[in-house]
Amino acid sequence: MKMLSMRAELAGYRISPEYVVRRWFDEPSIVEDILACTRHLPRDVILFFNSLQTLRKNPPFSRKDFHHALRVYSPLFLSALNDSVKGLLPNAVRQQLQHVLKDLPTRFSFGELRTSLQRRGLVGSSFPSAETIAHELFATGWIGNQRQQGPRYSFQYRNMGLTFDQRGTCVVHRGLGPVLGI
Repeated sequence: MKMLSMRAELAGYRISPEYVVRRWFDEPSIVEDILACTRHLPRDVILFFNSLQTLRKNPPFSRKDFHHALRVYSPLFLSALNDSVKGLLPNAVRQQLQHVLKDLPTRFSFGELRTSLQRRGLVGSSFPSAETIAHELFATGWIGNQRQQGPRYSFQYRNMGLTFDQRGTCVVHRGLGPVLGI
């Protein structure tokens, strides 16, 4: 939220993060939901707020507005994630990631990810291993891991010291839900 305040200041407005939360949203929890749909990068947050602007209305924004903006934002987020794996994964793999993840449930095992990659012919002698692909997806924010028992998932962008755990339950990033239809 501080970043939004700084961006508003560049446009000539002086507003505090608290003002943004209090005046721009019917429910303060919407801000947490917006952040959960990003990688906490300024680029992602700005993309989401630009998606809110497609409503062509003034704040406060409602839960319904959030869901509309998420549907607009999700393809943009997919594009940003695609950019994040350029050079890390072969183009043939990168171009199929959307379809690989679409084949999976929202929560899945590493084995299910490997099977989806194999079905599309994306692992083998001319491609990286499924393990390498999973590590890159985790490192760039496509997927997260469930740590221990509980509802929380960990993403590397939240804690750079984390590594992908093949034994843990995986989850597709929430920002991709609408574009993947999950």
